Amino acid sequence: MPAAEVVLDFLQLLMDALAGEGLSYRIAAQVENVDSEMSMLTDTGFDDVRLTDHDVILARNDVDISRSLHGNY
Repeated sequence: MPAAEVVLDFLQLLMDALAGEGLSYRIAAQVENVDSEMSMLTDTGFDDVRLTDHDVILARNDVDISRSLHGNY
């Protein structure tokens, strides 16, 4: 069965930490670099694990964004 449960979402952790400091940011651009799934031996046998890597550019909510470009280079 494909891995579907998100255990660590570092973007959400960062956004929550910024909000906790009273800072308001949003995603200006985002690109997916890798989405890889594999089996891993655990205490209960083999489980599917997934790694999804993104690059994200954040912008303060009080800054206008124009011509937002993103891609894998």
